[in-house]
Amino acid sequence: DFANMIASRVWKSQSPLRQFPGVPDIVSRKLERKSDIEWGRYTDLTPQDLGELVGVPKMGRTIHRLVHQFPKLELSAHVQPLTRSLLRVELTLTPDFEYSVEVHGYVQLFHIFVEDVNDDQILHAELFALRSSAANDEHCVNFTVPILDPLSPQYFVRVVSDRWLHSETVLPINFQSLILPAKFPPSTELLDLQPLPLSALGNPSLIRLYKDESTPANSMIQNKGFREFNPIQTQTFHELFKTDSSVLVCAPTGSGKTVCGEFAILRMLSTQP
Repeated sequence: DFANMIASRVWKSQSPLRQFPGVPDIVSRKLERKSDIEWGRYTDLTPQDLGELVGVPKMGRTIHRLVHQFPKLELSAHVQPLTRSLLRVELTLTPDFEYSVEVHGYVQLFHIFVEDVNDDQILHAELFALRSSAANDEHCVNFTVPILDPLSPQYFVRVVSDRWLHSETVLPINFQSLILPAKFPPSTELLDLQPLPLSALGNPSLIRLYKDESTPANSMIQNKGFREFNPIQTQTFHELFKTDSSVLVCAPTGSGKTVCGEFAILRMLSTQP
């Protein structure tokens, strides 16, 4: 704000219309005396109302045009928790002003901030560029923000113009109905199971892939040359070879994860030939 005040030579307490060139000083002064009318309400007034407000009826149309050229964005947001500590935000920005290249140039910059409920932390910040060629379109910005623990009742999305004083829109995001994903259970314990024999594959041709040393060198799955599956392969066999469930297998290098992946491939080839 201080940089904009210096660049525009306008105090923030003064009328936003002072940022437009050619506005008579007497008009700005009369608007500043009407402190009981918030700036956001000016867009609801007709040219006649605005002319009477400043006591210069002839200026009504000009003031009305400038009020509607003042940069303003409408905001809406859709949020989705990805994990218990990460929130995806889809922010929709809709220009709600009459864009003019002569007044605004070819690009208007806006700063997007996400703040916590107490305005103590800025959880996200990025720059949004509104181009004159897309001034009448809706714009979607996607980003992620952390979910604080304990969960805040709401966050605030604040969009501030990079150049214009008083051009600021705030959107509260309420978390009262937000449903977080269940906490992930700890890693599965490796059970002390009896090693599974190759016969569990139930198909002689599949068994030969792991047992028969005569497997061709160009076979999709090379010969493994062992008689039974190791503990990790034994424990994951049912889920990977007997079901279509999604499975995440994490184990150290050299522990047989490749064979676990082959179980899923063999099931797909067997059930969807």
